[in-house]
Amino acid sequence: MVRRINATKWPDKEKVVDASQGVQLVMMQELARHWGTDYDWRKTEAKLNALPQLPVDLSGMTDIEIGADHGEQDDNSHSPEDT
Repeated sequence: MVRRINATKWPDKEKVVDASQGVQLVMMQELARHWGTDYDWRKTEAKLNALPQLPVDLSGMTDIEIGADHGEQDDNSHSPEDT
């Protein structure tokens, strides 16, 4: 994944100074830099795997199972990175 992120071919910079054409190029490049260099997916994956997993019944759906986490946090944070 990191190799693919770092190999991104970027378009030319937008011609407007606001977000009227969508997300600004510099913001997308910063996000890609974060995912490509700073983000530790394995650390986050381990945290998620440590949470209790609860299967969800999708009545009428066959061969589909979705895992759901019903953990509570100690603080007001809503980000797995902050726990």
